Amino acid sequence: MKAIDYLYLVLVPTLLAVGQFLFKRTADGLVTHSVFRFFGSMLASPHFWVALLIYAIATFLWVFILSRVPLSRAIPFIALTFVIVPIISAVFFEERLNLAYWVGIFVVMGGVYITVRALSSP
Repeated sequence: MKAIDYLYLVLVPTLLAVGQFLFKRTADGLVTHSVFRFFGSMLASPHFWVALLIYAIATFLWVFILSRVPLSRAIPFIALTFVIVPIISAVFFEERLNLAYWVGIFVVMGGVYITVRALSSP
């Protein structure tokens, strides 16, 4: 794989994480006492539409990546979403991440590294 492929492979989970951040911003502002008002307030949220646009961009980028990289090499990078989203949640939503969660994040990162290295070996 080329260096640019790795950049694309990290960009996709980053975009997905930003989309999740915006979906959470949307959810925090929703009216929830009626299903119709819920959907109406969701559809009125600019955060929701930007999140959908980001997800669309990530999807197109993912298909582009898959035209260049085997799926078995690309898919481990999606696990980085499980690293990026909690960090965003801690920073922007003041969600607490305990020690066990940080250990899990490092396990995920190690798993991605090991998987990518194993697939890159001849």
